[in-house]
Amino acid sequence: MSFLAFGLFALAQTLPFDLRVALAMSARGAEVFLAGKAATRGERKAFTL
Repeated sequence: MSFLAFGLFALAQTLPFDLRVALAMSARGAEVFLAGKAATRGERKAFTL
């Protein structure tokens, strides 16, 4: 996963700054969304058990 992130980071260096910032923000947003989804799933699983 970190290798993929590094590849994306290296690719992003060729992009304009504003595009790079937007990409980083969307990646962070997806990360937060997935973490929240996993957390709610874990809580739901713990609640049902």
